[in-house]
Amino acid sequence: MLLEQKQSLIIGLGNDWLTDDGIGVIVTEKIKNDYPELQKQFDFKTTAYGGLELIDFISAYNEVFFIDGIITQEAEPGFVWKFSVDNFRETLHLSHYHDVKFTVLFDFMEQIGLKAPAKVNVFAIEVIEDKEFNKTPSPVIQLKLEEICKYIQAEIISD
Repeated sequence: MLLEQKQSLIIGLGNDWLTDDGIGVIVTEKIKNDYPELQKQFDFKTTAYGGLELIDFISAYNEVFFIDGIITQEAEPGFVWKFSVDNFRETLHLSHYHDVKFTVLFDFMEQIGLKAPAKVNVFAIEVIEDKEFNKTPSPVIQLKLEEICKYIQAEIISD
């Protein structure tokens, strides 16, 4: 039996073996499990990839919500930034110095004949540590995890 693909995707980015680096994966899985009603409207995926490799994940969707970590030191850990393609700031996985910039990705998709998602939002969670091997997020992020998930879930539903 083939599963019907939804029009909208929530995709969590990061390596969940690297402390806060995996926050996108952790939050996406938690939202999927804590809000099962969303599974009727959204597909959920996670990956440690970025750049051009995201094409395979997003090309079939009209709407994509990325969840990733970010280190700006301009906000408290756990703060959730919300970006679109128009006001995007570099996050941990959507910007790779070995690959195309996130904002170029959508132009490239159209140049090679693929339909880019019409609506793209990025939820970037302010994190502390993204290079230390640890399967658990930093303590302050752990304490705010429930609040982060509720906020992102509410924002996605209201969009």
